[in-house]
Parts: sequence; structure tokens; C-alpha cells
Amino acid sequence: SCHPASACGGVLVYMSSDIEIYGHPLSPPSRAVMWFCKLLRVHFSYNLINVEEGDVWTRAFRNNVNYFQRVPVLHMGNYRLGESGAIMAYISAVYTKQMDGRPHWIPSDEYSARVVEYTQWHCGSKGLQIAGYSWVQIAVSFEMTNKALISNAKSTYLEALTVIEEYFLNRSTAYIAADTPTSADLLAVSELVTAQMIDDPTFTLKNFPRVEVWWKRMKRQPGFKYVHAAVLARKKIDL
Repeated sequence: SCHPASACGGVLVYMSSDIEIYGHPLSPPSRAVMWFCKLLRVHFSYNLINVEEGDVWTRAFRNNVNYFQRVPVLHMGNYRLGESGAIMAYISAVYTKQMDGRPHWIPSDEYSARVVEYTQWHCGSKGLQIAGYSWVQIAVSFEMTNKALISNAKSTYLEALTVIEEYFLNRSTAYIAADTPTSADLLAVSELVTAQMIDDPTFTLKNFPRVEVWWKRMKRQPGFKYVHAAVLARKKIDL
């Protein structure tokens, strides 16, 4: 077997304390965190939480893993942290303190602020809620009974893509926050991959040319197929 951070290759980086990640492969933010660790070659243990079976709603999960009852979660010694953006920011801080040099996945100065800017928008009520749109579609896949809910989810999805197209990818950088990909791009791609599962002829990036070019670049990043394997196995349109 191979460690998820190495994807069967590369030298692993061990932090000062063991890192445990609690997540689920169909959870977009869980995949973003795993991808980030893999790209940095950070060693971690992965604890599978069966979200589909309701593991996050147990009292044991709330008391011992994450009070907010969602994934991903990081445990590092006695330190516990939820929310994907915060987890990647923490790993970045520990990594740069312990290691010499700063890989492009962890930008500095104004680019670091842009990562924070995107992350806060991404997790907001008008952010890239593509996964929400996807799960709504899956939940009512054949009957399509709740037309209003689906319509609202699709509208949110299209509005979010418009923001990425017209703002985040319409600056002087090739990626969302910098000239090289960062954790902001990993968050966005992980949501977008989930939307690929949906059998909906209206799903297309052709009306978002900047997003489409960026999407093709990100699919070529190391670890893309490995990290998103569980979702790609369920996809209904060609990636």
C-alpha cells in the first residue's frame, strides 16, 4: 500500500507532531486538504469518517473529533482544528517554520492575503457551493421533485462561477491568488470536480472561458486523479 501523501512516490515530510486528518473522499474540502498535504509531501494519518452513514452526527464525534460535526478535521497532538482553509493555513505555518524554503503552494505577502480573500468568499453564502448543487441533484436524481431547491442551487452555482470568471481569474495572475496554484485553487477545483458527477446538459464551462482554461491547467497538477479518484469513479461526463 502507499501513503496518501506520497501517492506511491516521493519523500515524505514529517512534522514535529503526528498529523491526523479526519475526512471523507466525497467531501470536497476533505479532498482539498488531502491534496495540499500530498503536494507538500506532508506525512499524515487519514481517518475515514462515513458522512453518508451519519458518523458526524454522533455524540462521540462531536465530543472527540469536531464540535461542529463536519469534516475535514486536523488533530496534531492536543491541537484540534476544523475548516479546510484554516487547516491548510495551519499546515502552511508549521511547514514553513520547520522547512527551509517556501513552495509555491504557500505564497507570501500580497498573494497570501489573496488566498485568505478567496477562502473567505468560497466558504460564504455566495461562494462556490457547487457541491451543494451536486448533492441536491443526487438526492432527487430520478424524480427531480423539488424544482425550487434545484433551481436555487443551480443559480448559486452559476453566480459563483461568474465571480471566479469576472473577478478572481480576471486579474494579473494565472491562478486564483497568484501566478502559481495555491490552496485557493485546490479548494475551488475540489468543489468543481464534485459537480462533474451530475448528469445535467446545462452543466458546461463554455460560457466561462477563463474558468475553462484554469480548469484544464489544474487537472494537470500532480495528484489530481489520485485525490479525486472516488468522485471520478462516479462521474457521468468526461473529464
